Amino acid sequence: MKYFYQASGKSIRIIEPETGFIFGHVADAPGGKYRVTTPGAKLLALVDTVDGAPPVLVDYHEKHPTKWARDSLRKYSRDTPFGLLRVEQNASGAWYMYRECREYVATLRSGNKQAAFHTVMRAQAITDANMREKVGRVNEDGLRWAVMWARLALSLMSPMKELPAAGLRRVPIKAPRDYDEKP
Repeated sequence: MKYFYQASGKSIRIIEPETGFIFGHVADAPGGKYRVTTPGAKLLALVDTVDGAPPVLVDYHEKHPTKWARDSLRKYSRDTPFGLLRVEQNASGAWYMYRECREYVATLRSGNKQAAFHTVMRAQAITDANMREKVGRVNEDGLRWAVMWARLALSLMSPMKELPAAGLRRVPIKAPRDYDEKP
């Protein structure tokens, strides 16, 4: 998994660059340590280096995933590190799956058709099972995420920038990098 460090007031946001998902924050703590918090400011750990924060935050989000929220009668959504997941019901009653990221919106497809299911629970389960899949990769169940449209104008107008870490000690701002996930 890749992530950005981005200055945010007196802390640094740790962000997944493709989706814009904020994993959490890291900030100075007494004793030369760094405080790792969720986006909701829940203290998770004290770490020795800024680079110690992403593993703590990824582990937290794996163990405490967000729940599906009902947005309307025919629409549910769930914010994840892999994008905003949505399931929506059309007029004929079929449920379709979508994943929104910073630069694109993808739909779950089966072959050349948009995948559809008869119940919201099945659509949510299939979306959850496929949320980590890369766009275009066909998985074991024959489904793949396909980009419906790209947000090029948005990404050109407001690119995610790496900002200097004002006020924090020993904090190198880094380009996106890989983080080895637990198997």
